[in-house]
Amino acid sequence: MALKLEERLEQAEKKLAELKALKARADARKKAEDGKEKRRLDNKKKILLGAYLLDRMERDAKSSQKVLEGLDGFLTRPADRAVFGLPAPQPSPTSSASGAPHG
Repeated sequence: MALKLEERLEQAEKKLAELKALKARADARKKAEDGKEKRRLDNKKKILLGAYLLDRMERDAKSSQKVLEGLDGFLTRPADRAVFGLPAPQPSPTSSASGAPHG
């Protein structure tokens, strides 16, 4: 009798382990899907905001100047700056003269 009870207990533990693994896979799949949806929405926001700003820049020179000033401080890569006709960034004299580590 004790043997049957131990066998049943062992089978139940195996089943529990299988169910836990199944749940873990389902949770991981859900987390991945949530991440994909978040990235999709983030990309859509960027596209829509970019379209809005480009439209404003085309319609209003003052808005265009404000956006370009903001981009001048935001964009650091020369290739990105070139897209908007901004000159390559000049190295900051204070950052190299201080000798302090960056970051």
